[in-house]
Amino acid sequence: MMLHDGNSVDPHVKVASQETRRALKVKERGNLVYRAGRFEKAAQLYSLALSIAPAACDLRAAIEQLVHVRAACLANRAAALLALGWHVPAVLDASSASAEIVYATNDRRLENRRELRKLQKKALSRRALAYRALGITRRAMLDEQFV
Repeated sequence: MMLHDGNSVDPHVKVASQETRRALKVKERGNLVYRAGRFEKAAQLYSLALSIAPAACDLRAAIEQLVHVRAACLANRAAALLALGWHVPAVLDASSASAEIVYATNDRRLENRRELRKLQKKALSRRALAYRALGITRRAMLDEQFV
């Protein structure tokens, strides 16, 4: 794997890449059980994937795939929490997904920032749904402007 400035990746990034692959597999299992309607199990699997994939701000170099996996897990767990009626934790997860994407998209070396921005819209949409369920209409409307 190469950073987009042409330098080879340092050992910290290689370890993070291995962890990202593990987290991605767990996230995919979460997606399967989510589609089967097992929302509590899905939320647990997304939590496990998040514990495997380190936060982007803790890495020495931002890794696009890592950020995407973490943000997708947070956004997907927000959806699972919404389905369970747990609106406040859904707001927190959707907010965290959006924050990680904002942090990562400031890195000009990322090639696929457009894909991350699409994922951010998904997170904001889920946060808007949670805000509406909580009766916080003004905040929901702000998020919906960006979707």
